[in-house]
Amino acid sequence: MNPVAALQNKLSPHLGCNKARCEFISQFILTLIKLRTCSLYRLRVAFIRDASPDSTYKRIQRFFREFIFDYDAIAKLIASLAPLDKSWVLCLDRTNWKLGQTEINHLILAVACQGVAIPLFWVNLDKAGCSESTERIALLERFLTVFPEQSVAYLTADREFIGTTWLQWLCQKKIAFRIRIKSNAQVTAPGSVPISVKLHFRALKCGCWDVLPKRCNIWGLSLYVAGSFTTKGYCFVVSQDNPDTIIPDYHQRWQIETLFSCLKTRGFDMEACRLSIPERTDKLTALLALAFCWSYCEGLKRRSEAPVRIARTRFGAKWPAESVFHQGLEYLQELLLNPVKRKREFYKTLQFFVS
Repeated sequence: MNPVAALQNKLSPHLGCNKARCEFISQFILTLIKLRTCSLYRLRVAFIRDASPDSTYKRIQRFFREFIFDYDAIAKLIASLAPLDKSWVLCLDRTNWKLGQTEINHLILAVACQGVAIPLFWVNLDKAGCSESTERIALLERFLTVFPEQSVAYLTADREFIGTTWLQWLCQKKIAFRIRIKSNAQVTAPGSVPISVKLHFRALKCGCWDVLPKRCNIWGLSLYVAGSFTTKGYCFVVSQDNPDTIIPDYHQRWQIETLFSCLKTRGFDMEACRLSIPERTDKLTALLALAFCWSYCEGLKRRSEAPVRIARTRFGAKWPAESVFHQGLEYLQELLLNPVKRKREFYKTLQFFVS
């Protein structure tokens, strides 16, 4: 059995599409891993088919033009395969780039998982700039519909994800959050007048963080406000509860930045794709999510079996020589580029798709 057929057998029970479509999806995921690029024109030469590269390219174009993904099934598949905690930490952020004069702007909802975020839901905003409250609410409602019983520890988001309607909706749905606010946000402490949040923490020393002792009024909501001060500047975070852990909890947000670096230039080079129509970029993101999740989980397995080499920086700090994601991605890439030599080991990696 060749690698495409083997992966196809693992994916078909989860995706619910016909044999030809499932075979194409398997081909695409394996080719993504082999070439580590989202350039469809480059990917066409690595498909294992009797057809010419030009014919394969047309098939790729037809897939992104016509195929309809069940994104809820993709989210359930990824959630069942990734080693997630019982109570999820959600990360909401967007990544964007330009294709000529066209803005590619993805809003992604992911789950923090051992140093990186696992993408579950996404949408191409089809515009430049920040998302609107209605767009964020629609994404979270998709999550609540697909995972109605899932426990959520809290939601983390950067300072662009603010707004009265948005925060009120989170409070109504009883979704705890740790959301950063701007330094000029007006905060009203009990018995005081509205002043800039930065003034509440003007006595904060570098390297320290603190929480205002009582809930404050901000945008008509009663919230706890925390602030930290480092060499990089101030950081202010609001939450409904757990005032003693607001700042450490917010730091979990950086895991989605690691995800973006893996999907883009440091991993699959997402920006090399020439797709711009939202429906088509959403399909590409679904395939990337599967390839990323497989690579990351394989990296976790590899690291548990053998210690990774430790590199030392010029300042004396010690870091792993390669990340978990790159360790798994390069291992899968090696297996696919040496199919005869490493066939048995490749089939062992497919155990990942048995949920």
